[in-house]
Amino acid sequence: GKATDLIYDGEFEDISSEYIKREKEKIVHGAGCSFSAALAAELAKGNNLRDAAVSAKKFVHDAISGGEEVSNLIVVNQVQGLRKDADRYFVLENVKEAVRMLKNTPNFKNIIPEVGTNIGMAIECAESEFDVAAVDGRINPTKLKGNPIPTRISKILLPTALETAKLPMPFSEACTDTKRSGIEVAIAIIIKLKSDSDKPKVLVT
Repeated sequence: GKATDLIYDGEFEDISSEYIKREKEKIVHGAGCSFSAALAAELAKGNNLRDAAVSAKKFVHDAISGGEEVSNLIVVNQVQGLRKDADRYFVLENVKEAVRMLKNTPNFKNIIPEVGTNIGMAIECAESEFDVAAVDGRINPTKLKGNPIPTRISKILLPTALETAKLPMPFSEACTDTKRSGIEVAIAIIIKLKSDSDKPKVLVT
């Protein structure tokens, strides 16, 4: 279902987001005051009413999804957005460090499958592929660089993360690439970690 707000700024407009399911006996506490405070803050920054309402709604949605259960209440967590951004940085640095360790491991190519391997990690409570970071392409013994950015990495890792929330999770991905010679590995990190309106970015280690 959808959680819908109705705003009026000369004309009526619906603003909808995904409805957060909860147990029937659980009561969300703090959503109203958090929304009004976020709305006031966005208006104070000079945003128009619609953009301010959309931003405030997203803020409260994240606060509810990361809320703490206290007795029969779900107390909203206003710092959930900050925590997710911090987790994104932590995940990215972990993946980059893992890559550095592998590149500095002698004869690493001798212990990986011929089809190659990969490294991926998702933030805690991942909700979409934008909450997952993985190596660009597969880690193969090769002298070639510039492998295409995969989307299937995040699609493989995310369902597992949602089910277990036990991360990081190294895994191998089957492919049809032929075995290549050499040990130089070109690595790029695809950041599937989207913050607000930011587009996914690519960083090269």
